[in-house]
Amino acid sequence: MPAARLKSFAYRYDAGAGPLSREELAAEAFSQGNCRLAVQYFLFKAFGLYLGAADILLPRAYDETGVFLFREAPIDFGALRCGDILYAENLRNRLEQPLARGREAFPDRDGWVLHFHSAVFLGERSAALSRLLPEGDYPHGEPLIWHATAIEQGSCVWPLAKFLHYYKPVSAKRVVAA
Repeated sequence: MPAARLKSFAYRYDAGAGPLSREELAAEAFSQGNCRLAVQYFLFKAFGLYLGAADILLPRAYDETGVFLFREAPIDFGALRCGDILYAENLRNRLEQPLARGREAFPDRDGWVLHFHSAVFLGERSAALSRLLPEGDYPHGEPLIWHATAIEQGSCVWPLAKFLHYYKPVSAKRVVAA
């Protein structure tokens, strides 16, 4: 992994908040973004993989980008590696209020998929990962997640347990070759 750190950014949901062009990502010409930008930016920064709008926006990205490791089934987080994408239903908002975002809350499958939260599985903290992540005190010995969320009002690294408190992972995909 490269030595340059990921930059933190404020959360903004609307369409102008990502995904971005290759040039904008390379120049880090953004200060706000959403969960789609967090995924796009991490993969670009960590692996040099550029995913354009067609590769990152839902529902198309869910159906066509990468390979499913777990599709709408319980996820074995031990089988994931750094860079795998998680797609999740929102369980709670920042005020801890429950949200109804399961399949039954939407009139069709695409509506459900369109509302997925996207995040990047990082795995356990390593020296290389620590050099990539924004400055911070991240826990050792537990898997970490990189994403952008209104709950933190920006990009963030969470332990998996905190992520599971707010989100229900539905599927995991791999887009980075071994």
